[in-house]
Amino acid sequence: MSNRTCVSWTAMISGYADKGDLNEALRLFHAMEAAGEKPDLVTVLSLVSGCSQTGALELGKWIHNYAFSNGLRDSIVVCNALIDMYAKCGNVNSARELSYALPVRTVVSWTTMIAGFALNGNYEEALDLFCLMVDLDLKPNHLTFLAILQACTHAGLLEKGMEFFDMMKKVYKINPGVDHFSCMADLLGRKGRLEQTWNLKPNSS
Repeated sequence: MSNRTCVSWTAMISGYADKGDLNEALRLFHAMEAAGEKPDLVTVLSLVSGCSQTGALELGKWIHNYAFSNGLRDSIVVCNALIDMYAKCGNVNSARELSYALPVRTVVSWTTMIAGFALNGNYEEALDLFCLMVDLDLKPNHLTFLAILQACTHAGLLEKGMEFFDMMKKVYKINPGVDHFSCMADLLGRKGRLEQTWNLKPNSS
């Protein structure tokens, strides 16, 4: 393909990154620069996503430095993706540092960090962050509740899980999805109370 544009370069990079072939994705990234096309936000996000999927922490750190050195330091979308990448690569300290350094945190930022804590077994921090979010009158969404329910499930916190499940429905008027019900069924099952899952059934409406 001749006269490749940023869009066409990014499409190829994204394709290889999605397949987990980060070596080829990175080769194309450097070839893109050599051809005089500057990688944009979408290009960077493609590589960050690939690192998240494959656990490529060192490449993720390189992309982090590249992004911040090329005008994307203030992009909340990039920062959220980097937080997610660090958490999924098991580097919760870097995820935490980046999250807490954000001048403004969106609901996605909060949710990503809560999910990251839950993924890495930092259940108390996940609960503390969720409670702080609520105290600051920020509105959790369905993904936020899924993240905190997963934290409760893995930590075996039945009462807290039930509390958050009820909060989702009654306070925030969010209808639980299949994933939310699965979390609660798992939590009840771990506590030997699987028969109570019947009480969690969705409304017939």
